[in-house]
Amino acid sequence: MVKPHPSRWFERAISTPLLVLVMFVFVIATFGPALGLLQGKLLPVTSRVTLTDVAYDKITNRTTFVMEFDKHLNCALIGYSFRRFGVSVVAGPADVQPPVTTLSPGLRRSGKWFVTGPPPLDDMTMQWQHSCHFLWTVVTDATPLPEKSLMELPQ
Repeated sequence: MVKPHPSRWFERAISTPLLVLVMFVFVIATFGPALGLLQGKLLPVTSRVTLTDVAYDKITNRTTFVMEFDKHLNCALIGYSFRRFGVSVVAGPADVQPPVTTLSPGLRRSGKWFVTGPPPLDDMTMQWQHSCHFLWTVVTDATPLPEKSLMELPQ
């Protein structure tokens, strides 16, 4: 009976975990964006977005608002986009300060935000990108519930 050479055992012991690691990195690199979208659908970071304190300024053609939402996961906000009628619009924090990026889970308020165009904002959709872990970015889509209040700013 022939005994295996000691170096062959060592090669197999090293090559198998290395192969698994390479496959893991390949799967994450290939399917990471899709996994972030899937996690955002199955386990969203935020839900039940409601717009409050909605105000329209005719001079700047901006609608400002404050968002109330339920946050479910303790993730850091790394990006956002707003769309009206399916078209990307200019939006962002209305204050000089950038938005707080790490809010703990629970019922939260965030704002003031602005979006170009007049109200109502029933046609608006929002997309949030959060960093919950190092593997991929979680993408959560949100359609706000109807506004609680609306006022027009004086000219």
